[in-house]
Amino acid sequence: MKNPLLESRSPSDFWGRRWNLIVHKALKGGVFKPVRKYYSRSVAVVAVFVASGAFHEWLVNILFAPLEYQLDDNGSGACSQCFSPTYGGALVFFLWQAMLVAAERMVGRTELIRSLAKNLPLPLRTAMIISLGLPLAHFFAEPYVRSNFFRHGQPGLPIILAIA
Repeated sequence: MKNPLLESRSPSDFWGRRWNLIVHKALKGGVFKPVRKYYSRSVAVVAVFVASGAFHEWLVNILFAPLEYQLDDNGSGACSQCFSPTYGGALVFFLWQAMLVAAERMVGRTELIRSLAKNLPLPLRTAMIISLGLPLAHFFAEPYVRSNFFRHGQPGLPIILAIA
């Protein structure tokens, strides 16, 4: 990563040059370029975000799939005590990001936006960019929050907590 939360200058800068650059490179080579050969840049961008959303949906499926020892003894193949996530939230979130990148291309070169970009301090500009992506972030985070994933994952994902 290249400091996406403090130095991003636009949605495409956030996703394309700062956030998770390893995944960016894989999506660019595996989705964007092949789709771009036959379709417009906009279609290729949407394809990348759909692929990312589908990948994150797959991750939710893998993370919350019941393990064999958790299955009920009645032979149904169900787990009545397991968390059962809802699906589609990651895809919604990433489609929203695709719309932000598309909107950037449509209005990013207008005089008003160029003037704001030139005159706003970078931290404020970045905060505004991040804020544009947040209205649908709850769709992405919902299964992790509802399952207490981060609480149970603390040994692998250290979290700083306030000491009361």
